[in-house]
Amino acid sequence: MVVVELRGVGMSELLTVDQAADYLGVSRPTIYRWMRKGLVTYYAVGSVRRRLRREDLDAAYLRIEANRASADASHTEPPPVM
Repeated sequence: MVVVELRGVGMSELLTVDQAADYLGVSRPTIYRWMRKGLVTYYAVGSVRRRLRREDLDAAYLRIEANRASADASHTEPPPVM
């Protein structure tokens, strides 16, 4: 889990989980899964709320998509034998 203190980060720079999901076009459970797996940095606001910075989301999304593309490329099926 990646949790960072809020010092020096303005609240206007942070997105809620709902806003982050909308921004990336993914579901809320996907954002929570990425948070649990440590794939995206998030900020704890109180004991329950979580916030994410747009630039952290962009960086995480690029990494995740690059890993997905790499995995897809390594799992290509061989051509059929004729």
